[in-house]
Amino acid sequence: MVVVSLAGSALSLFNFNKLEAASAMNVHTYEVMGVADDMLVNMINIETGIRGYVASGNEAFLGPYLEGRKEFRKAFDEAKKLTSDNPAQQKRLTEILELTNKIEEVDQVLIKLRKEANAIGSTQALQAYFGAAHDKVHMDRFRAVEAEFNQAEESLLKVRSEQVRALSSSTLSVLIGAGALTVLLAIIAGFAITRSIVNALGGEPAAAAQVAHHIASGDLTVPVPLKNNDRDSLMASLATMREQLTTIVRGIQSSGESISVAAGEIATGNTDLSQRTEQQAASLEETASSMEELTSTVRQNSDNARQGNVLAENASTLAVKGGEVVGRVIDTMNEISDSSNKVSDIITVIEGIAFQTNILALNAAVEAARAGEQGRGFAVVASEVRSLAQRSAAAAKDVKDLISLSGERVQRGTHLVSEAGQTINEVVQAVRNVTDIMTEISAASSEQTTGIEQVNQALSQMDQVTQQNAALVEQAAAAAQAMSEQATELRSAVGIFKTAGGIAHPAPVARAAVVVKTAPKPAPAAARSLPAKVPPRANKPAPAPSSSFKKEEADGDWETF
Repeated sequence: MVVVSLAGSALSLFNFNKLEAASAMNVHTYEVMGVADDMLVNMINIETGIRGYVASGNEAFLGPYLEGRKEFRKAFDEAKKLTSDNPAQQKRLTEILELTNKIEEVDQVLIKLRKEANAIGSTQALQAYFGAAHDKVHMDRFRAVEAEFNQAEESLLKVRSEQVRALSSSTLSVLIGAGALTVLLAIIAGFAITRSIVNALGGEPAAAAQVAHHIASGDLTVPVPLKNNDRDSLMASLATMREQLTTIVRGIQSSGESISVAAGEIATGNTDLSQRTEQQAASLEETASSMEELTSTVRQNSDNARQGNVLAENASTLAVKGGEVVGRVIDTMNEISDSSNKVSDIITVIEGIAFQTNILALNAAVEAARAGEQGRGFAVVASEVRSLAQRSAAAAKDVKDLISLSGERVQRGTHLVSEAGQTINEVVQAVRNVTDIMTEISAASSEQTTGIEQVNQALSQMDQVTQQNAALVEQAAAAAQAMSEQATELRSAVGIFKTAGGIAHPAPVARAAVVVKTAPKPAPAAARSLPAKVPPRANKPAPAPSSSFKKEEADGDWETF
């Protein structure tokens, strides 16, 4: 049947292709005939325009003439292109072009004579040439060739139309024959397929439908009637499906109960884990608050150490300046001591001069005494000089004693100033040592501040992670609740099936209530107390799923987490 249909379709497609080609050729012929008509119309316009101009001398009549020439050329080129595969038509078009050129020559002469007649006012030459009808012969021949051109295209159109009618009739016959043969083969195939379907069903279709209806409604206890040694029919497949569905339904019932119990245990464990996570989050927040207070204290100590370092540096600078001043004082005292020594030397010279002056005065007095009366005045002067020399010597001695005393005091002052300079140098060194220690303390305080800030960041991250864990635990609790509900729905859905042991009604399962709490915010730092430490429990191996979930096992799992 398929082969016949394909053969009929192929033959019909072949005929349709030929019909399409013939129709396309007919359209082509109509296009050629239309172009031929355009050539004739434009040639008539040319003739009308030239005759109007010759008769009236009005150049306005040359408009149709010029437009006709232009359109005729376009139509002629189109006809040449459309008939390029027809030598006979190409030959006729060549003759038409020659005739058109000859008519154009006559028209040009007429235009020239008309212009001359307009110029001289005499139409005798024009009438003589026009009356000779030089263009009539060419125009008659043009019409004849154009008629032959159209007749040739009409003949082709008739032949192709006959071909189209023949192809249409042939295609219709093929379609009718193929359809009739296909219907006959379909009847035969339907009878064969019906017998094959009955054999494949393994029984009557109504019986198979009844069995399928019982299975679809959940009754898996319906008996399936089978023929002897029937293993490949639909009824045999239905019997196998019923047995396998019975096994699957019983397995789903058992799995649903296990899933429901496990979901309750998971929900209980998640609830306990959520509470412990909340406690841990609160402890972390309190620890973070304490670390913030410690950070504030260490930062304050660091600021104080930094200020102490600045003060120690200022004291060191002042001590250095004091040492420099003491050094300058020592230099000044040394200069004063040198000046005292020089003054003492000068006083010694003065004493020597006074002593020599005293001796000279004594000698002068002796000489004056020898001189008698003439030397008495000189003796008085010598006595006065001697008295002055003695007084100068006594004064010089007193000054020398004072200078000596001052020198000793300057020496003692210089020694004391030197000791003071050494003490100030020691103070400067001690202040520098204090400055170094304060710098180290400040650096250590800065490092402590940085370390505590890092600890604060770590605690903050731990707090965020704990909050995320709490959220995940809540999600897990919600998922466990949803899984428990879905397990109940699954058991309810499976409960519609009726197996050999009776209808599978789902047994009620105690479901653990899932309490989802929000982690409480910690109290302020001043009124906050650390939570009691949870005593450690030994880790236990995970037990196999059971119907009871013990608190100790939950605690052990929490410690592992």
